[in-house]
Parts: sequence; structure tokens; C-alpha cells
Amino acid sequence: MTIPCMAPLERAFRAYGEERILFFDYDGTLAPFQEDRSRAYPYEGVRERLEELHRRGVELVFVTGRNPREIPDFLQLPFPVEVWGAHGGERLTLSGEVEALPLPPEQSNFFRTVGEAMEKIHPSLVEYKTFSVAFHLRPLKNEEERRNFRGSLERFDASAQEAGVHKAFFDGGIEYRSPLTGKDKALNKVLEGRKPPFFAAYFGDDTTDEDAFDALRGRGVSFLVRSRWRPTGAECWLTPPEELCALLDCFVLWTEKRW
Repeated sequence: MTIPCMAPLERAFRAYGEERILFFDYDGTLAPFQEDRSRAYPYEGVRERLEELHRRGVELVFVTGRNPREIPDFLQLPFPVEVWGAHGGERLTLSGEVEALPLPPEQSNFFRTVGEAMEKIHPSLVEYKTFSVAFHLRPLKNEEERRNFRGSLERFDASAQEAGVHKAFFDGGIEYRSPLTGKDKALNKVLEGRKPPFFAAYFGDDTTDEDAFDALRGRGVSFLVRSRWRPTGAECWLTPPEELCALLDCFVLWTEKRW
């Protein structure tokens, strides 16, 4: 059961050190979902608070299912940011370079095959990524259309298993994804080699963030950022944008040792 935020935060602030790292998912966490994914701009007030946290020495890391280069374009921050895209398969460094894991050819071929087949049904719903192919069902207004689309995908499940690919459900869609990726893997890579004590927090909304919530347990605090509560491994629940922005303000106060 999710518990109020103040208790674990107060414990964390006492227990952890001066190094502070905040991890953020993007869609649904820092920005509302949009049918047109090219218009997923952050909630009002988020950008300014991220700038202030960065100015006070807080490390900001973004972990998303998107292409990592998309996040700086949306946020328009006046400093470079580290972004782990493709659910941790790609990393945009502070120098602007993108590092990616090698993808087995059988998985790459599967993504292309299933994507091209589904494009014949609804081309606008298909998104190719380096480590997955995603199908965004939010534009389908009719539940029968969504059910039929999901049914059409099921014929690829056996081929996905043969290629070593996982089928995953996210808020608003379905994705076939390489098991090489995972938001927990991104979080662990950022934290490996860091000497405690440090403070880390992860903010996410979707089931794709649950592995990161689990990976952070015992090392920081995890936040489910969502208008409606759902069962989760996160310690705290925030509704966006008001409670999210209020908590970021609390982090600013913490850097001033005023809370």
C-alpha cells in the first residue's frame, strides 16, 4: 500500500548524504499524455523547477521509452541533460552523443516484420524504436477497434518468443521489447560506483517504471506520479501537476537545509 510522502522523505533526508540524484520518466510523469506524441510538452511549472534544482547541484537523469534526443527538445532546458531512452537501451550523454547496446539481428528483424504488418492496418499507431516496436492505441476511440487491433497482434506472439522478445503493456498501448532493456538497468548503471551515502529518487507513472521502483528500494524514494492510484511498488503517490511541483519545491528547500 502506498504511504504518505512525508514519512519516507523525512527518513531519507536524514539518512542520505549531500549527493542528490533525481530520476524522471517523461510521458505521464513530467508531461501529460497526448494523442499527438510530438506535442507532449511538460506540465506548467516543471521546467522552471528542474532549472532551479540543477542550479543547486541536484543531478537530473531522465529515463524514457522514447528516443533519448526527444527529451531535451521538449524540456528546452538551458543545460545538457543525461537521458536514457528506449527503456534504458540508449543513452544521450551530457556531451550530446548517443550510446546504444548492440541489438541481436533476430530481434531487429522481428520488430521490422511486425511493424510493417501492422502498418497495413493502422500506420499512424506504429512507432519503431531501436529496441522495440510500439503500438499506440490512444487514437482509437472505439473499444471494438482497440480489441481488434490487440487481436491482430496476438498472431505475432509465438514469433516474438522465438526471437527472444517480450510483449509489454503500457498506458495507452502495447510494445514488443528486447529484454536487453529495462529502466532498472539504466538506474543501476547511473548509480554503480557511487559511494554512499547519497540520495536518489525515481518518478514514474507506468508499469514500465515498476522495475526501477524495485531497483531503488533501500537506496532512495520512489514516486508514482499519476492522477489515479494503482497498485505499485512505489513508496509514495503524487498527482500531477500540483503535488509533483509542490514536491519539487520541497527538494529545493532541502538544498537550502530549510526543511
